[in-house]
Amino acid sequence: MGKLYTEMLEEGEISPNVYTYNKMVFGYCKVGNVVMAKGYVCKIVGAGLEPDFFTDTSLIMGYCRSKDLDSAFKVFEEMALKGFKRNEVAYTHLIHGLCVARRVDEAMELFAKMKNDDNCYPTVRTYTVLINALCGSKRKSEALVLLKEKSERGITPNIHIERKFEEARELLGDMVEKGLVSSVVTYNALINGYCERGMMEDALDVVELMKSRNVSPNTRTYNELIHGFCKKNVHKAMGVFHKMLECRVAPSVVTYNSLIDGQCRSEEKGVDANVVMYTTLIDGYCNSDKLEEAKLILETMLSKSCLPNTSTFNALIHCLCTDGKLSEAMLLEKKMVEKEC
Repeated sequence: MGKLYTEMLEEGEISPNVYTYNKMVFGYCKVGNVVMAKGYVCKIVGAGLEPDFFTDTSLIMGYCRSKDLDSAFKVFEEMALKGFKRNEVAYTHLIHGLCVARRVDEAMELFAKMKNDDNCYPTVRTYTVLINALCGSKRKSEALVLLKEKSERGITPNIHIERKFEEARELLGDMVEKGLVSSVVTYNALINGYCERGMMEDALDVVELMKSRNVSPNTRTYNELIHGFCKKNVHKAMGVFHKMLECRVAPSVVTYNSLIDGQCRSEEKGVDANVVMYTTLIDGYCNSDKLEEAKLILETMLSKSCLPNTSTFNALIHCLCTDGKLSEAMLLEKKMVEKEC
């Protein structure tokens, strides 16, 4: 690497620029040779050029790989003073360095900081580093929470993360069986892992185990199950939804959006919705003060030649009256009479 740079200078026809120097800095930092890398940073300054964002990001990597975290953080702080935007690459280098040094709590703090302070978001590499470190520190329930967050952000897992999920699932499963887990958040993370992989029976088993341990499923629990079932069988998702209502757990917008998405998937497969399903969605939107969405569901229902029943109209009429739209409620009541509901 250094030989190529020397030959370029000796030819005299090509003058190195910041890009050229940065390649040298990056190359030496990648193998943890920060001393040589800093020599090229001096060359940048000596040539009347300015070290840039890429220079500093490479130095952070180099310092982390040579286990000099204090120097890495010093460069990191200087980046902000220079007005450089610190991105997910710089953060991930530091997070990895902290995890290697077994400073996992500090790595988690930095993980939170990257979103709050610099408005940048973790990559699959960031998640892999942290999940691996948490599993290695026997903090597998936290690893599952991160795995869930990664899935929600639509980041495709790699083989390494999948392997860690299996390890975490097995350990957490043992803890649950022994009654060592009491937090609904931890149970939800495990349920999410099963639902993401289409293992719905396993997810339902976890819910039953929660109940046997006197841990009540919450809105998030049911949303995970509904979202999971909607990928395969919207009617089973509706069954979970009715169970949710029976248990007096309040649905959220996420609940209804999942059900609508599930219904769209079913229609693509040639499965028609029935009046109960449509009415449930209308009633849900009305209870969430989302009148326009409820009216759209009614229009969809009519366009599919699915006739509303008394419950369908009553839900909408009640919502219109509550919203002060009495004339619209009267028109709907008239239509209800015309259809002999």
